[in-house]
Amino acid sequence: MNWLKHCHPDHQLVDFVFVDGNHTFDGCMGDMEAWSWFLKTGSLMGVHDYNKANMFDYPERKVIVKGVDEAVNHLIETNIAGPLIIIDTLVLFVPKGPIG
Repeated sequence: MNWLKHCHPDHQLVDFVFVDGNHTFDGCMGDMEAWSWFLKTGSLMGVHDYNKANMFDYPERKVIVKGVDEAVNHLIETNIAGPLIIIDTLVLFVPKGPIG
């Protein structure tokens, strides 16, 4: 069960959600899943630190943010995310319904 939806059963839907939380694959997927329930149909989700792993020269930093890339890429590969807009390390997309 979605913990946010459970905590806020009478939530209002919004036009945009910005996710900048846990940077592991599971953590990022969990954040996107939890907040996707609050989006109106056709609304945008933004995820910070996408493609940021490619900007670092030292391996320990790449490991920290690569889960974000893996999670967003999973949504693309499984056709859950609509068209992408990438601005620096921000990716914007329209989920095709709740994630997860």
